[in-house]
Amino acid sequence: MINEVWETLNQLKMNEGFRAALKEKKIICIIDHPGTGFKHAFRRFSNLNSDVRSVFVEIPIGKKSTREITLDMLTQIMTIRFNNFKYKTPSPFDLLRVLGERVKQDLRGKKILIVFDGIDNLSKKKLADFMLIIKGINFPCGIVLRFGADYYKKIKSNEKLYNEFWLFTEWRKVTTPNTPEDIEKLCRFYGLDNPIFIREICDRTTSFTVAMSFIKKHNNYRPPSQLNLFSQNPVRI
Repeated sequence: MINEVWETLNQLKMNEGFRAALKEKKIICIIDHPGTGFKHAFRRFSNLNSDVRSVFVEIPIGKKSTREITLDMLTQIMTIRFNNFKYKTPSPFDLLRVLGERVKQDLRGKKILIVFDGIDNLSKKKLADFMLIIKGINFPCGIVLRFGADYYKKIKSNEKLYNEFWLFTEWRKVTTPNTPEDIEKLCRFYGLDNPIFIREICDRTTSFTVAMSFIKKHNNYRPPSQLNLFSQNPVRI
């Protein structure tokens, strides 16, 4: 199996974004397209940086509220049970306040990276609400927002929202197509060793997403062992 330090050019750029967000405690927007290997880059960054509490919050298509998104973020950073909470449905800002208190108590000095994928699935109104939540995070951390070029154009069409993004974020475009060599390495990374099957995948696509759909159907597919970086310690509030 290929060495786990292997990275594509896109993943190197993404890792630079992750590191910059962590080091400078800032918000970085990564603009790319499906299949660049973003999730793969995040998983490997998380595995290779055990000193970082790396959190991946995926925003699906649908009517997910900012409160639900905030709750997803909170429960990934640390497991908190809300049976003693003052409100049955605490607001996003209540959740942020509690999270900030717990981070200061239990994760003091720990590096925290929060990655939000699927920003494209937020309407302009929800995006504005979401940015209020992001700005309300009251503990040191790096934040990465990922969305596509088409969504970037939508943001630019709203002057107020665009100006706010420029004020609080840094933009990075990651749009280099993966090479056939990248896809071959991806195949071997997941246990495939049949050169004919690998070549068929390489000839069909340069997208990690599409390639993985073929890889998972192969008998030799083996998910790489994931490091159990953090034990989730239940915290009662």
